[in-house]
Amino acid sequence: MKSFAKDNGDHFVLNGSKAFISGAGSSDVYLVMCKTGEKEISCLLIEKSMPGVSFGANEHKLGWNV
Repeated sequence: MKSFAKDNGDHFVLNGSKAFISGAGSSDVYLVMCKTGEKEISCLLIEKSMPGVSFGANEHKLGWNV
């Protein structure tokens, strides 16, 4: 796990990237697991419209008829 979130009081700043997210780009919200301390892991709710959220091209996978 390489994503890290820093607590800035009233919000978190999330840094990192994630590859191969099922349904990426078609959902409005995402649950992201990230480090929030040396041995702490948290789950953050990220909205698609938040600044810095971006998606690459869709992968064409065998058996996916999307």
